[in-house]
Amino acid sequence: MMNRMTLTALTAVLLLAVAFPASARLYLGLDVMQWGLENSAGTEWEDNAPRATVGVLMNRNLGLESRVASGGDDTAGGTKAELDWALSTLVRGILPVGPATNLYAVVGVTGTNVEFNGGDSAELTASYGLGVEGRISRMTWVGAEYLVYLDKDNTKLDAVSINFRWQFE
Repeated sequence: MMNRMTLTALTAVLLLAVAFPASARLYLGLDVMQWGLENSAGTEWEDNAPRATVGVLMNRNLGLESRVASGGDDTAGGTKAELDWALSTLVRGILPVGPATNLYAVVGVTGTNVEFNGGDSAELTASYGLGVEGRISRMTWVGAEYLVYLDKDNTKLDAVSINFRWQFE
């Protein structure tokens, strides 16, 4: 059920992106993120994972994107936690603060699956974050971001990332 809902959300964003005007621009991104997971007992796990992004920039101030992250594991308190996947569908609100610098906020929905000692824990929740990015060439942007993937039932999964984005015209 969780996988079907996440796949449906991703498909909807991609179909909407195709339906938008020709002025919309495709972008692709690759990130390295450090994720952290904390439960209500105060146990914390953290590791690094790669993340990929596909998005459509509708105009200078609005983008739609989907992201997938997977990987990393840590053991704390005798429990091993492994990030199987996180799949996000996000709206990106962009505030240009210069000709080559943007601040942005993202909000949307994320499906996550974390394994605890081999048992799955899948969730679908709202997600949100903030970032800053700068253009380093005509098509290439580099940025940093903080994103909360999951904040539910005294469990929080968040990540700090460094990202590279290629915007096509």
